[in-house]
Amino acid sequence: MQKSETLKARIEVVKAMNTIVTCINNLNAYMQWIYIVPDRATEDDFEFIAEDEEEFESAVRAFGIIAKEYLDSGLYIDGDLYSCR
Repeated sequence: MQKSETLKARIEVVKAMNTIVTCINNLNAYMQWIYIVPDRATEDDFEFIAEDEEEFESAVRAFGIIAKEYLDSGLYIDGDLYSCR
């Protein structure tokens, strides 16, 4: 079955949000996030969240809350900590 362009875009957004949250230098951010996106999420997990309107909206809201609360902790990427201030 062919995925719509909207679904493809939503999958990419969920993946991007997941990448950012998993790089935030604060374990509390990650612990909140895994209630929405499972630890070590698979392509099927991302697709499920993107397909389901309620799940997708929950993920977007959670990302906004987490980013606002924890992004000042910085992003830890490949052994380096980057400031977001």
